[in-house]
Amino acid sequence: MEFNKEKLIELRSKYGYSQKYVAVSVGVAPSVVSRWESGAIAPSRESLFKLSDLFGVSADYFAGRETEKQPTGNTGGLDVDLLMLLVQLDDHEKQRVFDFVRGIKAARKG
Repeated sequence: MEFNKEKLIELRSKYGYSQKYVAVSVGVAPSVVSRWESGAIAPSRESLFKLSDLFGVSADYFAGRETEKQPTGNTGGLDVDLLMLLVQLDDHEKQRVFDFVRGIKAARKG
């Protein structure tokens, strides 16, 4: 299966992930992600599946076999990271975060 580097670049940009974040999430060095995006190398099968999980798409999406992303049920790594941090807060800290996010949302409407 041929790897479409543009799909990785597109998704990484869409989610605002750094190459380092993708690398840590997939379990490779940041230089490996850079080489995937330059087309110098393609991800291993295991790394391809981890990329698919990270971005919530099928492995076929990275081969260009699908024109539309097919959700796999993953909400994205950033959402999971945020939830993991939130559950560690006490009730007072959670209320402060809630108020902050509500303020951001209100400012976007205004």
